[in-house]
Amino acid sequence: MTLQKQIAQIYCLKILFILFIVLTSQLELVLAQTRKDILLDHGWKFTREDGKDFAQKNFDDASWQSIQVPHDWAIYGPFSANNDKQHMGPLPKMDKKKL
Repeated sequence: MTLQKQIAQIYCLKILFILFIVLTSQLELVLAQTRKDILLDHGWKFTREDGKDFAQKNFDDASWQSIQVPHDWAIYGPFSANNDKQHMGPLPKMDKKKL
């Protein structure tokens, strides 16, 4: 094989390598832009009860209330200060001398 053929082969391999890099990087960009929107606006049900069987695939939730999200469950039923109670630790004492 002559020197010119070897140089031509090396040149072709370099071009193929560059094309491979460019095409694979473009493919990555195309795949990164693929997006699927899943709407979670409809089909929500609500109950104040709790049960282990609620997570079963064939559970019948027909008696549950149909709701729209966002939803605030605390607006139903009598008010209770214990509902959605946030537990906080003691507040730090303020040193009035530093103010």
